Amino acid sequence: MSNIQSITNSPEFWLALSFLLFVYFSYKIIRNAIAQIISDYIDNLAKHINQAANILSESNTILVETHKKLSGLASYEKTVVKQTHDLLDQLKEDKEKELAKIISDEERSSTNTIESLFHKYNQNIMQEIYTKTKANIISKFSDKTSGSNILSDIQIKDCFLDKTISH
Repeated sequence: MSNIQSITNSPEFWLALSFLLFVYFSYKIIRNAIAQIISDYIDNLAKHINQAANILSESNTILVETHKKLSGLASYEKTVVKQTHDLLDQLKEDKEKELAKIISDEERSSTNTIESLFHKYNQNIMQEIYTKTKANIISKFSDKTSGSNILSDIQIKDCFLDKTISH
C-alpha cells in the first residue's frame, strides 16, 4: 500500500488524474456538440450528394434527348438530301424535255424554211424556164412570120407574152 500512497502523494498523479477527469467531463459536455456538428456535416454532405445525383440524372435525360434529336437530325438530313436529289433529277428531266422540244421546234422551223425556199427558188426557176421557152417560141414564130403583114413582130411578141404571163 505504501506504493499506492506514494503515488497518490505525488503531484504528477494528481495532475494526470485531473487531466483525465478534465478530458472525460469535457468529452461528455462537448460530445453532443461534436456529434451535432458531425451529424450536420453528414446531412450537408448527403444533401450535396443528392443534388449531384439529381444533376447527373437531369444531364443523362438531356443527353438521351440530345441523342434522339441528333439521330432525328441525321434522318432529316438523309431525307433532305434525297428530296434534293429527286428535285434535281426532276429538274434535269424537265430541262432535257424542254431542250428536246426546242430542238424539235427548231428542226421543224428549219425544215419549213428550207422547203419554203426550195419551193420559192423552184418556182422562180420554173418561171424563168417558162419565160425563156416562150421567148424562144415567139422568136421562132416571128422568124417564120417575118414577111407577113398581118401583125408586126413586136405586136405579136407583146400579145403573146401578155397572154402567157397572165396565165
